[in-house]
Amino acid sequence: MVHNFAITNKKIDEFRYVKFLFLLYSLFPLVLSAQFFNQKKDWFQEESFFNDSTIKENRIKKISISISNKKDGESIKKSAEKINYEFKRNGQILASKKIYISSYSIDTISTLFQYNHKNLLTSRINEFNKFQFKFKYFYNQSGTIIKELKLDAVDKRYDTLYARTFVKKEIGTGYEISTLNEAKVAFLKELYTAEGNTVTVRNSFYKNRNFTEYKYFFLNNRVETREKTVSMSEKRIIREDFKFIQNLLDEVSIFKDGILWLKRGIIYSDNGFPENIIERNYEEKLIRIYKLDIQFY
Repeated sequence: MVHNFAITNKKIDEFRYVKFLFLLYSLFPLVLSAQFFNQKKDWFQEESFFNDSTIKENRIKKISISISNKKDGESIKKSAEKINYEFKRNGQILASKKIYISSYSIDTISTLFQYNHKNLLTSRINEFNKFQFKFKYFYNQSGTIIKELKLDAVDKRYDTLYARTFVKKEIGTGYEISTLNEAKVAFLKELYTAEGNTVTVRNSFYKNRNFTEYKYFFLNNRVETREKTVSMSEKRIIREDFKFIQNLLDEVSIFKDGILWLKRGIIYSDNGFPENIIERNYEEKLIRIYKLDIQFY
């Protein structure tokens, strides 16, 4: 269901005012040699949404994110929600921990990432309450993934829950990856294409019309807009517009089916690193403040 909520100048001014309050305590940012955020990733999930090269270059060991909320007409309240990311010296994510509030409790998801000597991801271990799953990845000589296993890591026998095989095929300006089940039957395909300044990644099923599609629109060698289309029982489009100032990401506007849903402003400290992310949720009438604490090697 699409909620037709009104976006007034007052609400936009509230967002700008909160952002201004944080700017009072921050000097104008220095220019980092590389973009800190990865516009191709979803933010605040188990996987890092930071650029590996920037993490490596600045010898960042850990980023801890604490969260505070402010509902319209109420004061700011600190949340129990937290997100932690730990990194290898080469910038790759080593572990993450996400504490979030569900409908009935406070839950934790922990993820551990392991790599081989070529820095290819070989396993990902997810732990949620009493559940623990291990995903193992296998590659060919050229470094292309060819197989994935999902295992029950709680069971000492490591019972296999599923096995997936991947077959890559070059197509025109891109390529296609087919996912095969245990019976070697293809049920999912991922199509990667590039045309002009646009890269498209489309995941679709062979037996129905359901699909998920990502479009990345580039300008000056960076993603300026990311559009996600999900077509299941209904079709939904999420578009993210990225605004930069002096090569630093300044604002992210997120639209749900053409209606402004979220707006994020990034506040940088005097050393040039992101210090706070201010998020205005127009649907929930809520301002969320993400405070970043960065530790170095």
